[in-house]
Amino acid sequence: MTDGSGELTTDGGPQRLEPGAVVWLPRGTRRALYAGDRGLVHLSAHRRRPGLGVGGASAEGGEAPCLLDRVCPGCGRLATENDARFCGRCADRLPTD
Repeated sequence: MTDGSGELTTDGGPQRLEPGAVVWLPRGTRRALYAGDRGLVHLSAHRRRPGLGVGGASAEGGEAPCLLDRVCPGCGRLATENDARFCGRCADRLPTD
């Protein structure tokens, strides 16, 4: 992990992540990453496989397009509408390009 903080959860339980943390997971390990208050910046390396994405990947595989412009800065909700300008939960303005 390169910056921020968070938690990695696997079948073995949760593990706190801080800057400089290195974690090796065996192939096929089910995992979930949760960002801390300052966010989470991490790097992952894989052998010849499509990239990981938030939500579903495209039909061709690989990482889905960036959706940060649809994430509410107030509550973190992802807008489901491509053309949304305000959050449907808290009504905050969504980021602009």
